[in-house]
Amino acid sequence: MQNPSISTIFEKEEGGKYSNNALLYQYILKYPILIREQSTNNNTDSNHNIQWSLWNIMEWLKITLPEFKLKYANDNISEFIPKVRRRIKGKLDDPVNLELLQSEKKKQDKGDGTTDKYRFTIFGQLLGWIICSIDFDNSSINRREVINKQIFNILQQIFKTGEYSPAIDIVASNFISTCMQKELFGNIVNLLKNALNDEEIQIDTISDLLHNLTTCDFKEQNSKVIFTKLWDETIKGLEPKVKELVLYNLKLSLERDIQNHVNAYQLYEKTWFDNKNDPKIVAVECSCTTTNCEYYTPAVMGLMEYKERKFYSRINLENLTPLCLGIYEIRSFTNDNPSELSAICKACGKGSLRLSFPS
Repeated sequence: MQNPSISTIFEKEEGGKYSNNALLYQYILKYPILIREQSTNNNTDSNHNIQWSLWNIMEWLKITLPEFKLKYANDNISEFIPKVRRRIKGKLDDPVNLELLQSEKKKQDKGDGTTDKYRFTIFGQLLGWIICSIDFDNSSINRREVINKQIFNILQQIFKTGEYSPAIDIVASNFISTCMQKELFGNIVNLLKNALNDEEIQIDTISDLLHNLTTCDFKEQNSKVIFTKLWDETIKGLEPKVKELVLYNLKLSLERDIQNHVNAYQLYEKTWFDNKNDPKIVAVECSCTTTNCEYYTPAVMGLMEYKERKFYSRINLENLTPLCLGIYEIRSFTNDNPSELSAICKACGKGSLRLSFPS
């Protein structure tokens, strides 16, 4: 049996509509949100934390899920339950395995037996609100703001900031706070929604989804420029010890990619080793621009400059808005080609040196 995946929850049929199973998953994940709207108690947190049983959600799905409302319209609850029990139980087991739900055995109200009780994890709450945002794309501004605020609050709980918080959590928390302050957080919600709805992106876990946030993986280039700049500014504004940790982790990631594409490995390895402890620089390899000159040499470069050069090597400047061109104009490197350096090739004396960026 195939392992459950977040992408399964957003599986589509031909024509772009969600499959019946995907909608069933989505309604399960929206359960605490929608019962809040159907209740006189509008305390979101209290509904997030409720425990509920298989019986509870089967009753609710019968009158809520479009497939069941149509297919079982004439069935009473005792006729309906045997027909769907096994299917719904399976659709609860998958979110448990994906850490979207927690399940525990509880004593039944009657008799000596036990029953499964379910509760949403913080990740299940996040996905539930993102699904609501997808549902309400064309809703009023006020409703979108309410949903965005819920998603923001949940992300702030996921990326906790405290004495023992990982550095990536601190920078992510500061980043989404900046986006909210600049009234750009709706773009972050759209980034997450688009990743979930893109059939070319395989998202197996919540970590895969959040990776899109921490890498500012927007498809549209202008958004990519704006939010990458905000992310880099967030890093630069971190408290020094946290900043050093963030830079060092980034250095390890960049150099791991570079090492997989090095040509003169022994030369590169020495330069890398001599500078391995400095989080502000990255060891790179350069090659000559002259045809037939097979000169490769290692060098060191400021980490943020290399990151910026690599980023703009993938951006088509002709597609940028005036605002984003303005952002590009204040880049740290002076030449127009991000891969070209000012140094002259020592081997042939004719060409200049260039960087080769791993994909």
